[in-house]
Amino acid sequence: MRIPIIRLSIFCALGLYLLPAHFALAHDINLVAMGREKAMFTVNGKPPKSFSLGSFIIEDTRLVALNGNTATIETKGKKEILYLGLVTPKPYDPSKIQTATLFKGDMGHYMADAQINGGSSVRMLVDTGATNVALPASEAVKLGIDYRKGLPSLTKTANGVTVVFMVKLASIKVGGIEVYNVTASVHEKGLDIGLLGMAFLNEVNMKNDGNSLVLTKR
Repeated sequence: MRIPIIRLSIFCALGLYLLPAHFALAHDINLVAMGREKAMFTVNGKPPKSFSLGSFIIEDTRLVALNGNTATIETKGKKEILYLGLVTPKPYDPSKIQTATLFKGDMGHYMADAQINGGSSVRMLVDTGATNVALPASEAVKLGIDYRKGLPSLTKTANGVTVVFMVKLASIKVGGIEVYNVTASVHEKGLDIGLLGMAFLNEVNMKNDGNSLVLTKR
């Protein structure tokens, strides 16, 4: 088996939100991943959950079909097709803007305390040069992640090429910002601190005033 190579500086399951059915606007339903017989949704901002064909997503709305890049839901006999790549339109509400303010650590790099999968916080370095979020194996074990079931890949670091394991994190929360279904690499060696890479940072806008880094959820 050929192992793919990814790039990581020294220091995506799909993250696309879908347009909810017009008759389901009472609930914020977003499709975040698809499989052959299952689909993963977030409902009213809760962590993503998988649903099998025929099962109810919420109340009287159920998943009735999966086809290519579309999912069909049905509410009270009315069917609606959800398409991948469409952004859910939401009314502007300043009180619901998700933000986080980060500060520099002792080495002059911006640091974040990230809550992963709803568990304990992990101290992470903000790294715009990292494609994915990266975790030392010791942190993954503390979080209960069975990372060796992930996809083995090769990554280039300052210490050379090493094998890592690619996994999907259900969620990462930094301050008031929570991002779901995040791609991460787990390193058994060569990494002493977690890296908050672009798999998370692509979901936020960043404003650097020299003393602090303000993140705002897109």
